[in-house]
Formats: sequence, structure tokens, C-alpha cells
Amino acid sequence: QLYQIREKFQHTLAVREHEASTFIEQAAEVIKGQSLLRPISQVDVERVLERVRRRIAKCTIDLKQDTCEMLMSLKNKLCDNRRKRRNFSKQATEILNDYFEKKMSHPYPTEDEKEQLAKQCKITVAQVSNWFGNKRIRYKKNI
Repeated sequence: QLYQIREKFQHTLAVREHEASTFIEQAAEVIKGQSLLRPISQVDVERVLERVRRRIAKCTIDLKQDTCEMLMSLKNKLCDNRRKRRNFSKQATEILNDYFEKKMSHPYPTEDEKEQLAKQCKITVAQVSNWFGNKRIRYKKNI
């Protein structure tokens, strides 16, 4: 999606820049044609073209702002997905509970044991550590 947003922004920006340069050229031609009918000073010509350029710049800023909003929306969506609670598989929970019950008198696995449990359960060592911390707290509350 990030790639799509980037491509859309670059394409839209290129199209707008082309349209803007074409519009400025056409506006200059119209003013040149008008100058044949009535006198128009160079200052007036520059003033009109500057207004057109400012308007085009505002449109470019709006495009950038819309793109930033899409990026922020995508970022928030990704962050929300990362933060969702995920339960372990039944097999992983059984392995961890079995270990906890076997070592009930001292349910503090060593780093090596944590690594081994993590491999068996297909989770990270940090998740194993957190699981045991939470399990000990819940166990103590129930007692």
C-alpha cells in the first residue's frame, strides 16, 4: 500500500506539474493576445501569472497534505494490527502449562530452558518470559 500511495502521489504530481505549465503558457498567450487589443503593462502580466503560480502551489500543498493523511492512516492501521492480542496455539499453551506444573515449586525457567521452550512453542524467548511472569502472577492470585 505504501508503494501504491507513493506511485499515486508521484503520478498525480507529474500530471499536475504538466497541466500547470501548460496552463501558465496558455494564460501568457491569452494575455499576449489581449495586449494587442488594449495596453497591458508587464507588471500586470507578472501579477496575473504570479497569482496562477500561487494557486498551483496551493494545489500541490493540498496534494502533499492528502498524501500525508493517507500515510498516517496506513501507519495507524499497521500499528493497530501489530498491537492486537494474539493467543498462543493450544499446543504451545499445553507445553508451557506442563512445564509450569512440573516446576511448580520453582517456576522460573533458565535462559536455556526459555530458548528450548520458545523453539518447541514456535514463539520468542520474550514471549516465554512474559507468559511465565503472567502465569506466576495469576497463580499467586488464585492461591
